[in-house]
Order: sequence, then structure tokens, then C-alpha cells
Amino acid sequence: MKKLLTVALSFALCTAAITSCDKAGETQIPDPDPAITIETSEFTIDSALGSEAVVTFSVNVEWTAVVSYEEGEEEWLTVTPESGETRQNIEMTLKAVTANNDEATRTAYITINYGGESHTLTAIQSGFVDENITEYFDPGFAARLKMVGYIPNAERIMRSDVRSITTLYVTNYRGFGMPTSYPLLTSLSGIEYFEALTMLNCRENQLTSLDMSNNLKHTNIKYQSNQLS
Repeated sequence: MKKLLTVALSFALCTAAITSCDKAGETQIPDPDPAITIETSEFTIDSALGSEAVVTFSVNVEWTAVVSYEEGEEEWLTVTPESGETRQNIEMTLKAVTANNDEATRTAYITINYGGESHTLTAIQSGFVDENITEYFDPGFAARLKMVGYIPNAERIMRSDVRSITTLYVTNYRGFGMPTSYPLLTSLSGIEYFEALTMLNCRENQLTSLDMSNNLKHTNIKYQSNQLS
């Protein structure tokens, strides 16, 4: 009996030792070293409100992005998304939320933080350069803008003539006192250059389409009695 107990105890001790050795010998997979892959770190954005640039990068850990500026610089840039998980080919959009009305460029810095490391991008918004944009305007629309006093010359429209206009009435609705001699408008081509436009009234015309996708500040559009589908 004593011999059997001795054998059993020896077996138990050996089993425990083997188990202990196996646990001690387990391979622990270390966390990966933080790494980011990005082709370029400097981006140029047009001076206009809503201009964008897209940053593509890959990172093997969770990340966040923070925008900063030189002291005293106006905040003008947003990034979307601002954080994320481990992923390949992440697309982050840099967007100008204000126009640059100065000739000088301005700069923002986007710091991507990942696993205790960081990588800084530079976004440069171009200075405003005035230009002749007459060719992009429907002639009838340009003539109406001149008639009601929005621009000085329908045959030479400069970007600076329209980029700061916030309210635009080109309606033939008699309640606004518009004379019936005004020709009906069939196109508002050129409206995309009204970067600050918040309100548009173009009622009682013959418009068949209306694209306001570049007028990012608009909040009020009146377009009744046209031929829009």
C-alpha cells in the first residue's frame, strides 16, 4: 500500500512539473510595433470654401487625428474621420470650412497619433487669386445679375464679383416688384461661384435643372414655378 502511494505521488509531481514546464514554455505573441504607411505628408487645398484633399494611409493600431495651427491663425480645416481602428487604405478627407480671401497661403497641421507614435501632415490652403469666370455663366443669367445690380459687367465677370454674395433674387414673381419685361431664365450656370450664398430665390422662371452642390452654405432655396423634374 505504501509503495502504491509513493508511485501515485511521484506521478502527480511529474505531471505537475510537466504542466508547469509547458506553461512556462508557451510562446507569447507580442503586440506589433506601431507603424503607419503614407505616401506624402503635404497637401494643397484651393482657396474656396469647401475645397478638399484626401489623405490615404494604412496603420496597424488604433489612431486619432488632431488639427492644429500656428498661434493666432484662424481655424479653417476639418478632418473626417478623426479616429479609427487598424486598417489598410484609410481615406481621411481634409476640408476647408472657410474661404481664404487673402493672397497669402495659410497652413494647418494634422497630427496622426497611433500607439504612442505620431506622424504630422501639412495642409496648405492657396491664397485667393482673382480670375475671369465669364465663360462659365449662362448669358441670360449674367444679364439678369447685371440688370438687378449684383455685378458691374455681364461681359466680364470676375470671381471677386460674386464670391461674397449671400442673398440672390432672380425671381420673376410679381410680389417682389419684378417687371414682366425681364426674360425668363433657363439656366443658372455660374451659380457654383457664389461661395457665400445662403439664400436663393429663382421662382417663376423656366429652369429645367438646378445644381447647388458647390454652394455649401445655402439654407434657403425658393424655386417654385419652374420646370424642374
